Amino acid sequence: MSIKGFMLRALVWLPICFAVWYYSSILFVAPLARALDLLSRTLLPQLISAVETYGNELQVVLTLQVQDTSTGLLRTGDMLFEIDPLIYGFSVPLYTVLVLASRAPDGRRLGAWLIGMIILFAVQILCIQADILKVVAIDLAGQTRWVLR
Repeated sequence: MSIKGFMLRALVWLPICFAVWYYSSILFVAPLARALDLLSRTLLPQLISAVETYGNELQVVLTLQVQDTSTGLLRTGDMLFEIDPLIYGFSVPLYTVLVLASRAPDGRRLGAWLIGMIILFAVQILCIQADILKVVAIDLAGQTRWVLR
């Protein structure tokens, strides 16, 4: 197999795979949301109450308790923010292109693709979870410091 042939096949598959991935991104986001919801509510049950799909984005629901300074009572409220999981998923169509461009037998390509997708799914979950924690600890903390005193 020549490298030139491999690159030509990859260039043919590249726009097709990226288009399919982008226009069907809602299907890719749904399992990520389910896994992240379970992981987030297990790691931080007092803070994160849900991770849901919102189109092709993820919506994280934080539950915060704030003491009302005038009455002294604790009030509970929800804070929402969105995360774009697609920025962590560019490797999915790229890996698919590389597998499709190879000349391996179909069964071997399918096996390699499935194993790669499992690994990429786990990496996406870890990256998105880290992004959620970064938003909570750094981005929102600076804006809500007066609430947390």
